[in-house]
Amino acid sequence: MDEQSTELVKATASGVAEGTTTAFLNTLLGPLVEAADSLRDRVRLRRWKAEVLMLTTAEGFLAARGIDPQHVPAKILFPLLDYGSREDPDDAEMVTRWAALLANAAAGDGAGAAVLPSFPRILSELSPEEAAILDLLYRDSNPERVPSLYRRYPDDPEFQADGDPLFYTRCFSLEGLGLLEASWENVQMGDTMYEHKVSHLEGNALGLSFVLACTPPG
Repeated sequence: MDEQSTELVKATASGVAEGTTTAFLNTLLGPLVEAADSLRDRVRLRRWKAEVLMLTTAEGFLAARGIDPQHVPAKILFPLLDYGSREDPDDAEMVTRWAALLANAAAGDGAGAAVLPSFPRILSELSPEEAAILDLLYRDSNPERVPSLYRRYPDDPEFQADGDPLFYTRCFSLEGLGLLEASWENVQMGDTMYEHKVSHLEGNALGLSFVLACTPPG
């Protein structure tokens, strides 16, 4: 880059800092600026609402059990607040999972389930339908129970697999995240046609720990 270009970059950076370049860009955008600001405000409001719900619910979980909140390591807290604020604030079940995750992280050793730094990211990648599959698989979750003893079959009516065209895809996704083990089989659908289906789902240590961490402490 030549000296003139370097100076232009420096001037532009200074202009951004002073707001002058932003004003120029707003002039170029014209009426789009107001629409963009409105969109940003709506996004901020939505994230703020989700974050407040998560914080107040988590605080309620701890207060109901007489647990004093403890310091949460930044490596867990910051991703948890960031990812959690992106959740749909109208989805009470997903917000509850985020609040439970935060409450367990703030409960301290022994008072709540262990929360790994990877858990906020994992929860952020789950759809409500995938989270429901985990809830069914690890129903009545107990840290003392051998994880592989959690076993369910797709034909269980509670899964409603027949009404979900993405059920097997969701199972693939959950297995990819390491939250369960899925046994697969090729089912013959015709003379030369086969379909790759889940024969059963089985729990593992990571999945059980994750579900416990997304369950209110106590």
